[in-house]
Amino acid sequence: MNNNENIQKFERIKMNEAVKKVLVVDDEPVNLRIIENIFDEDPSVKLMTVESGERALDVIPSFLPDVILLDIMMPNMNGYEVCKKIRAHKEFRFIKTIIVSAKAMLNERLMGYDMGADDYITKPFDEQELRAKVNVFLKFKSSEEVNSLKGFLLHLISHELRTPLNGILGFASILNQSKSLSECEKAHINVILESGRQLLEFSQKAILLCELKQDFKLYKEPVSIGDLLGSILRKLQVKALEATVEFNFVKETHQKLMIDFHLMENAFRFVLENAIKYSPVNGVITLTLLEVDDCCLLSIKDMGEGLDSSRFNYIFEEFSIGDIEHHHSGQGLSLSIAKKIVRMHQGDLLVRSTPGNGANFVFCFPLGDVTVDIPSVVDRYYQNNA
Repeated sequence: MNNNENIQKFERIKMNEAVKKVLVVDDEPVNLRIIENIFDEDPSVKLMTVESGERALDVIPSFLPDVILLDIMMPNMNGYEVCKKIRAHKEFRFIKTIIVSAKAMLNERLMGYDMGADDYITKPFDEQELRAKVNVFLKFKSSEEVNSLKGFLLHLISHELRTPLNGILGFASILNQSKSLSECEKAHINVILESGRQLLEFSQKAILLCELKQDFKLYKEPVSIGDLLGSILRKLQVKALEATVEFNFVKETHQKLMIDFHLMENAFRFVLENAIKYSPVNGVITLTLLEVDDCCLLSIKDMGEGLDSSRFNYIFEEFSIGDIEHHHSGQGLSLSIAKKIVRMHQGDLLVRSTPGNGANFVFCFPLGDVTVDIPSVVDRYYQNNA
């Protein structure tokens, strides 16, 4: 599907989000009438009925149903075959399929799921349950489709930004080296450079976030966490000096972990940059690397204003911004990306804090094939070191 088709599809969803379409496929006219009666008084649902699997496949491309109620026992082409053919088309991947059948054996239900069905209801069914399930899957389908298109548009915009930004940054850098510029002109060019860098950074983070949501392949290797952190701190030293912030790195373990080096470097760097951003003048960011309770634990504690516990989970959501009305910079992507990366490595990233006492971001990686209650480990560490 090309860019124009995706954008047109996004507009169609926005325009028709109040009208949901349900396709009913059953070779028994009585069954079709029963379902028609169930949804007859619901103006938000547009219903179409067909009496064969072949006819269903003919109308799907033009009708574009949100949910399909599909019988199994039909002549020529049964419901399993119809479901399999629907799932073979990428453009129909968001359509929700509910098998409605008198076949109630476990192996028959499992076959339906194997063919791509989202749910299975046995006849005779309860009318309220059928209506409730259809409504649930209508919401699922709409949410999945919109989220997918949002991700596509974010990825597209991010890619489209890179070429003009490289031109802006390149020529602004050349201009900035001119000896004929006044101090005022240099200041203006520096604003252009900084604004361009911020947009480029957003573009890079947005692309990374979109990639992580897909089938991203990790390239793991044994990495010394202490050495990796040391390298990151050296790279961030200039940014820390500009913010009059210093690092205090306490290394109590030389543990190596099997990680994707570049991804984890991003995760650690994003959290450290966040700590720099919210640190006060002459603040200290304390990093502590240690082993505790079968885990490798990295604590990054700043001296900022801290967080209320109600924001502990919200802060890791994409585009999380605490006060939108007074928001000045940052897109709320860094912490979300960092958490996704850590979870891809079977660990977790949590925050513990009290208002006025700084924020403590804690990376926790279980060592070996052990089951660890990570929140409890982090809570015990925080209580002993707060």
